[in-house]
Amino acid sequence: MAIVSPKLRKNKKIYIYIKIHGGIMDKVVLYTIHCPKCGVVQKKLEQKNIEFEMITDPTTVTEIGKANGISSAPILKVGENYLDFSKAVKWIGEQ
Repeated sequence: MAIVSPKLRKNKKIYIYIKIHGGIMDKVVLYTIHCPKCGVVQKKLEQKNIEFEMITDPTTVTEIGKANGISSAPILKVGENYLDFSKAVKWIGEQ
């Protein structure tokens, strides 16, 4: 069981996540080229109040995609896992 500071307990969303999952959420990075699908993923992350970093450099997005077998943007990195559009939408929906 995770130890939660009194400060974190005031933020119910964080506390509930820690209580259910036993830890802090993995770092989330959205690799985007501002296409319509990228906008969908960004909006869903924001609606779920999931903190994320956004990378918009097209060269970096292409390189990350090639290295991880993903042929199009958006790419969502959760911890060490890279997700294509459909897997990203599914993951966000489960949060």
